[in-house]
Amino acid sequence: MKTTTLWKPDGCGYVIRTAETTDAVTIASHRERLFVEHGHRNDANLIATVHNYSPFRFTHQGAEWVSPVLPVGVTCCSTAQEAEMTAPLDAAKTWSTTKRYPVFVGEFGAYNKADDASRIDFNRKMRQAMESRGMSWSYWEFAAGFGVYDPVKLSMRQGLLDSLLGR
Repeated sequence: MKTTTLWKPDGCGYVIRTAETTDAVTIASHRERLFVEHGHRNDANLIATVHNYSPFRFTHQGAEWVSPVLPVGVTCCSTAQEAEMTAPLDAAKTWSTTKRYPVFVGEFGAYNKADDASRIDFNRKMRQAMESRGMSWSYWEFAAGFGVYDPVKLSMRQGLLDSLLGR
């Protein structure tokens, strides 16, 4: 099965259906806009995908590509942070239930400038929140700044791995 990713859910994806009538089509959105602004025709092979990096001040602390760079030392997960984590998931779930399309959380994670205990807690709570809403997910990413694998030690970061696997 081929999967086509669309970056703009503006109707152009349905051109694909003229040539590929049964392949899965993954439509991406910028935050929750897809769930508010866009309707889609019946398509049993449509999968909506979102990314969730909330709470951003935690997940991206110290990230060099964020301007200004966010201060480090932010822990996770307070009740307020958990509400921030789950709000986008709730919006996606509401859309999914209404439109009857599955949601795939294509990216989530916390940058390695956060302390390990908080990253583990974040991953565990985010995984549980996604799975309790019936969402499939993919962790960002394998062996760099968010990575679950340590390429220097050539080993898994066991706490992060366990948090993702529900152990």
